[in-house]
Amino acid sequence: MANTGKSEMTTLEKKEYDDLVERLSRMKSAQRKLTMLSAIEASVLLKISIGTLDRARSERRDLLEAGKSIDAASYAAIPCCRPGDNGPAQYFAQDVAKYLKRLRNASKTSETLPSAIQLDGIRCWMSTASAVDTWPFSIQLDGRPIDLMDALSHGQLTGDARRLTLRDFATQLALTAAAEFHATEATAIREESGPLVTGVALEANPPKPRANGAL
Repeated sequence: MANTGKSEMTTLEKKEYDDLVERLSRMKSAQRKLTMLSAIEASVLLKISIGTLDRARSERRDLLEAGKSIDAASYAAIPCCRPGDNGPAQYFAQDVAKYLKRLRNASKTSETLPSAIQLDGIRCWMSTASAVDTWPFSIQLDGRPIDLMDALSHGQLTGDARRLTLRDFATQLALTAAAEFHATEATAIREESGPLVTGVALEANPPKPRANGAL
């Protein structure tokens, strides 16, 4: 894993990396240094599989133990930490941003956006993305996907993140909205109909069984 295997990036990818670096730069220094990403959030931002990130972590450990240098272009160059003895691997957002900045600066942009579409971040993606282009999203506790960079800069990270296409994004929103609608409807029906709707209500004065057990 000497390098990322990517020497060129599309304009949308560069926009994505620029957006991340800009969002982090707006954060207060202390917040930026302390904000942690789960391994899945880091892999989504890096646009790699969780398995690739796991292997990079092992490679970093082996190289450090052997006293060898680490290629700055390798994913192994990104430091990670584990809270406690057996805690899950986590990454400082600032370290991930620094790596992406190095990647962006070392890469060539393969295309340019039309002059009429000079938007930032997710707006650029939504305006120009093809059917296969993805954007990193943070999946909130209710299932709603929000821009991962927004979640990062506003303290709304949940530990769960995914890359979604425009269709995936719309589907995820629709599923979340449908679940919320049905939950609200069910609550309203229970409140209007009373406890009998639950199927567990008992009669106020149930008949007593006779001596022979018959009612």
